[in-house]
Amino acid sequence: MSQYPQYTVPAGLINLGVGQPSDSMLPLDLIRQAVQHRFSFDDPLLLQYGDIPGYRNLRKILADYLSKAPGVGQDISPDNIFVTNGNTGAMILACTFFTKAGDIVYAEDPSYFLALNTFRDFNLTVDTIPTDNNGLDVDYLEQKLKNTAPEMRPKFIYTIPYYNNPMGATLPSERREKLVRLSEEYNFLIVADEVYQLLGYDETKPIPKFMYHYDRKGTVLSCGSFSKILAPALRLGYIVAGRNILSKIEGSGQLDSSGALNPIISAIVHSAIEQGLLDENIRRCRKVLGAGAKALCDALKVHIPSECTWVVPSGGYFVWLEMPETYDAEELWKIAKEEHKVQFHPGIKFSATKGKRNCLRLSVSYYDEANLVEGAKRLGAAIRDYQKVVAGRPQPSAQSGSKGKVRVAVHGATGRLGSLIVAALASSEGAVYAGPITRDGAVPSCDVVVDVSSADGLKQLLPRLTTQPLVVGTTGDLPKDALDQYSRKGAVALVPNFSIGVPLMMKLLEEAKSTVPKDWSIEMVEAHHTAKKDAPSGTAKRLAQPLGGESAVAIHSIRAGDTIGEHTVWFAGPGERIEIKHVATKREVFANGAVRTSVWLASNNKPGLIQL
Repeated sequence: MSQYPQYTVPAGLINLGVGQPSDSMLPLDLIRQAVQHRFSFDDPLLLQYGDIPGYRNLRKILADYLSKAPGVGQDISPDNIFVTNGNTGAMILACTFFTKAGDIVYAEDPSYFLALNTFRDFNLTVDTIPTDNNGLDVDYLEQKLKNTAPEMRPKFIYTIPYYNNPMGATLPSERREKLVRLSEEYNFLIVADEVYQLLGYDETKPIPKFMYHYDRKGTVLSCGSFSKILAPALRLGYIVAGRNILSKIEGSGQLDSSGALNPIISAIVHSAIEQGLLDENIRRCRKVLGAGAKALCDALKVHIPSECTWVVPSGGYFVWLEMPETYDAEELWKIAKEEHKVQFHPGIKFSATKGKRNCLRLSVSYYDEANLVEGAKRLGAAIRDYQKVVAGRPQPSAQSGSKGKVRVAVHGATGRLGSLIVAALASSEGAVYAGPITRDGAVPSCDVVVDVSSADGLKQLLPRLTTQPLVVGTTGDLPKDALDQYSRKGAVALVPNFSIGVPLMMKLLEEAKSTVPKDWSIEMVEAHHTAKKDAPSGTAKRLAQPLGGESAVAIHSIRAGDTIGEHTVWFAGPGERIEIKHVATKREVFANGAVRTSVWLASNNKPGLIQL
């Protein structure tokens, strides 16, 4: 067993989760040539502290190389390049110099899970923007920015615009351009992870333009790396950005003390570019990855059940596979590993909101075509075994002998709360799970619909419903007019918090407000997990109502770690203070409350809008 790799795969196991180049893609001979060329020069200054922005000759030749790449169409100056310790080093620099603990950053959902971990290391609050088969939903981002107070807007948005990890999607040029315009309008940076940009499979097509190509006002950091196009062990990357950004990094005390990052490796990579070795390796990588992607996707067509879907990538390392919404990839993972000797990464790892439970990421980079085909065959067998497990579970519904029970359909069934509601329905005595409401708009036969998706998801759901009673657990900027219109034909219950304690707390607040002296001050602090999108939360707004509304009470919102939900109200007067507090210690409280509310609404099914 080699002493060098970050980790190894046990013999007999095919791990389709490994997002690393295969041994055959590691260009040992080319790196040896580059090393020999660089050290053939008799210049001891190669071993000196390096120029802070990076080895000057590398920046020059890299600027020329990137400027001449087919399709880029942009002259890049060496002064707009900063050399980093890989792409992770670029992200760390962005977090270090442009954020502080507690700041908000946006990321795609799903996104590269190790980037999400890095942001958490810096105690940043990660909020998410949905994606589709073309990457980041920029229209959704625009609406979110419009509806977000300036102090709650992000310091930067992290995006992987080309052949992204994990979905393999590429952001169209019009979305890239609009994203940059939004960054200018709403004053945030774009940290563009572009490590796969040069790895499109079809060499006849132009390379996508850098995000930096669209930059006019210094809001873009285009971050590249030699890990995917040369070798990961080089730990060498670069940022292409405006001088307003790079000068702040270059002026740091750390770099003033240490000098350039990785100068010797920079000199070796300079030789690799100068000698044409980088081009040679990129051509080989594109060919190998393209053949691997075709082999895997062709095998998926043969071996994977028809209920699963995926998009064939046009570049990069990954294939994103979606199973039916009621499936859980973490459950599948156990069966796949233990019984079929195949692994992958469950989709939940890539979601800051702990969604994407029915998805999995497959890599085409680590194995040859024969092993990729075998991996697809094993995965297909594992999914079929998992389908038997799912089919063998009690499936309570009107058709399966659940007479007298309320049938509940869930919109957002694969999200954090939605999956808990589904689990609670499985053990409920008064309700059963009727099924998920899927993306194609299908609504299963049911007695009640529970929505725990998002404000935008609720807006899309309402036109699909007829007269079903609707429990809205979603908070945020709800479509009030559409809800009011729907409530004229069906019962609607708005429930910002499904717990038992919050309604009781409201009664206590009402009593306290009517009792304490009028000159006492009132403040509220509400804390939630970092994926909570709205601030103040719907629960905080509801608690403010007996106190005179949001204008009558100062509400302080905290987003920290995995906090489930805490709400504290202070009544403060001269020399004394009253505190009324509710703390949710288990998320299941909300799931059980959603089931309880569904049963209640089904028995009180009259058109109208009810706020609980």
